[in-house]
Amino acid sequence: MDQLISSFEGNATAPNDLFISEITDNGDGSHSYIEIYNGTGASVNLSDYEIRIHNNGGAAATSTISLSGTIANDDVFVLAVGGSQATDANATHGYDQVSGVGGVNDDDNIRLYKSNTWIDLWGDTSGNAFTVASKDYTYRRKTQASQHLVQPGTIVIGIVLHL
Repeated sequence: MDQLISSFEGNATAPNDLFISEITDNGDGSHSYIEIYNGTGASVNLSDYEIRIHNNGGAAATSTISLSGTIANDDVFVLAVGGSQATDANATHGYDQVSGVGGVNDDDNIRLYKSNTWIDLWGDTSGNAFTVASKDYTYRRKTQASQHLVQPGTIVIGIVLHL
């Protein structure tokens, strides 16, 4: 999360809404970071957006977090989750909002909603473990993907491991 997405490769058009650009799970404890990118061309008020975390692939959200603030164009918004550990000393990436809900693990999925409409997904909705490690990983959206907003039920991510 220490780098902003500064440009898109290829002939892709700018996204028409926000998307999940990075997920980081710390190797020690239960804290995770969810990064949301705005490449829409204008600042976006987050009052209509929420993150829903689905533990163990469950159909119903285990946690729902309403987002607040404004995200400037070509900038990111970082949500820290993980109970009391969300703001511990390992939160070196910085964050814009904190939630006391539990962190994520290798069979959870995270969904971005706007006005109760599901607009983006990180993870696998089946409940099967899908991450390459059970903790201490960072997943980043591939910038060469032809569509930056992912249809619910698909995964388009890059992997950066910190083993």
